[in-house]
Amino acid sequence: MKLLLLLAFLLMVIEVLFNTIWMIASPKRWFALPPWVRLSGGLTASRFSKGGGALQVRILGVILLALMSYLIYGAFWGTR
Repeated sequence: MKLLLLLAFLLMVIEVLFNTIWMIASPKRWFALPPWVRLSGGLTASRFSKGGGALQVRILGVILLALMSYLIYGAFWGTR
C-alpha cells in the first residue's frame, strides 16, 4: 500500500512540475498542450496567453513550483 501511495505521489509531482515548467517558460505553448495534460481549469487561451494574463500564468507557475518544492522537501527531508 505504501508503494502505491508513493507512486501516486510521484506521478502527481511529475505532472505538476511538467505543468509549472511550461507555465513559466511559455503560457502560449502551455495552452497548446492537450487539456488532460495542462489542467487549466477556468483559464482560457484568449485571455491568459499574452500580456498581463501571461504574467499571471507565470506567477501561478512560480507559486505552484514553490509549493511542490516545499511538499517534496517535507515528504523526504522534513523533520519526523
